[in-house]
Amino acid sequence: MSLFRLSLVILFAESFGYKILIYSPQIGHSHVNFFGQIADTLVEAGHDAVLYVPAFYEEVKTTGAKLARVIERPLENKLPYDVSDVLPGTWTEDGRGLVQVFTFQVMIGMAGNIKPHCDMQLADKKLMDRLREEKFDLGITEVFNVCGYAIFHNLGIRTHISAFATNIVDVISSGLGVVNNPSYVPASFTQLSDVMSYSQRLENVISYSTTFFLFQLLVRPYINFNHVAPGFDIDKAVESSAFAFVNSEEFVEYPRPINHKIVFIAGIGVKQPQPLDEEYERIMENAKGSVVLVSFGSVAKSSEMPSKIKDAFVGMFARFPEVTFIWKYEKDDDVAANVTNVIKKKWVPQNDLFGHPKLGAFITHGGQNSVIESTNAGIPMICVPLFGDQMRNAKVAEKRRVAFLLDKRFISSDSLSHAIRTVLYNQTYGESAKRLAQMIRKKPISARERVIKYTEFAAEFGPFDNLNSAGVRLNFFQYYMIDILLPAAIILMLFTALSALALIRLTRLLLRFRMENKQKQE
Repeated sequence: MSLFRLSLVILFAESFGYKILIYSPQIGHSHVNFFGQIADTLVEAGHDAVLYVPAFYEEVKTTGAKLARVIERPLENKLPYDVSDVLPGTWTEDGRGLVQVFTFQVMIGMAGNIKPHCDMQLADKKLMDRLREEKFDLGITEVFNVCGYAIFHNLGIRTHISAFATNIVDVISSGLGVVNNPSYVPASFTQLSDVMSYSQRLENVISYSTTFFLFQLLVRPYINFNHVAPGFDIDKAVESSAFAFVNSEEFVEYPRPINHKIVFIAGIGVKQPQPLDEEYERIMENAKGSVVLVSFGSVAKSSEMPSKIKDAFVGMFARFPEVTFIWKYEKDDDVAANVTNVIKKKWVPQNDLFGHPKLGAFITHGGQNSVIESTNAGIPMICVPLFGDQMRNAKVAEKRRVAFLLDKRFISSDSLSHAIRTVLYNQTYGESAKRLAQMIRKKPISARERVIKYTEFAAEFGPFDNLNSAGVRLNFFQYYMIDILLPAAIILMLFTALSALALIRLTRLLLRFRMENKQKQE
């Protein structure tokens, strides 16, 4: 953006735009980038979007924004939970379905960090006064980062929008009135489709119930901020959200019940691929055949794979000399040193590579942003999900026939070779990926338009309760109509029992009458 255009945007924002506070703690690169992209989009639309970015994890240094004003807050004290303590488990622990111990280690640890992190911010009078002086019209925060709601409460921001940097997470979306029917809505951390067998539906019910009760038992105790935010009620805060932005693509996601608050904005930050620099352009042009990108994101590093999995990848690379593999690999070592068709890089311009016609496939962990970028670009995937929502992301991409799914527990040169052969040389995956990308590109209302229009509407008319679902306030027995079905079942059973008893007595009476008539005749 030119300096002149940027000046006009800022001038317009100061004159006519809304003032919007976006809470974006540095809990992960994908989360920070998602909220930074929302902020920049609103700035381009003429609003004064302020991105408040408190430090959270030392590994995350970016703010995600290029245009929005940014207020940063350093981390005063080290948080009690270190995510790096369990990261080696990403490659070995089973994170599917009923076995979610690793996922819950991460979730509970993050919740344990959120409370002291939030307490420090709410107790920072200088910070609160500075934010209060801005007189914000609207706040935007991630549902899981509940501190944002408490900050809005303390600042007197009456209208807010919730957001998911992932797909809709079942254990926390119920507060928005979203229905999570386990008969055909897969639980967030499972690897199930929306079409399930009896045993899979049973697994889904148990998984959803386990996740829900563990969340209530182990996570909720960490999200009470009444001591630093008097009168704050997290349940009411979530329920009163004007809308909920979801970083998910409706043409990829499983069809499921939602309500009028849910607004899908996947791809809000997907930029047009830029020309590759000289080095990468040379790599692509010198490739004899297709190029395959191998990247497992910023959390699960390829360099930290167990040696057995590294050997499996290297063995697969060697079987396809006609294919060039660009491997995001974070260390300098001798792994794959003797395989000439492998290029190891500590960083790769992923989105720009997606724009090159020679890129034939993408091997990924199935992170939400990677799946979104790949589907937007029309690049078929080989997904090796590791934990959390990656399991679900990979499964839904498989359902759309744009991804081949591999189980990390059974990775071998043979399984990887079969996946590469299938995705590169079976036209189904490439054609499905291209068609899906065209559908996304030609949606009637783009993600950018949705963010701008729904934010402006909320700022103009909020707070409002027109979209609040009455189902949120029902207890378990009312919600599932047990208070109606149970008495009805009891009445039906009593009626059946009485009918059976009456039938037995009538039968006995008829038999007695028949016997008496027979005796009289004799």
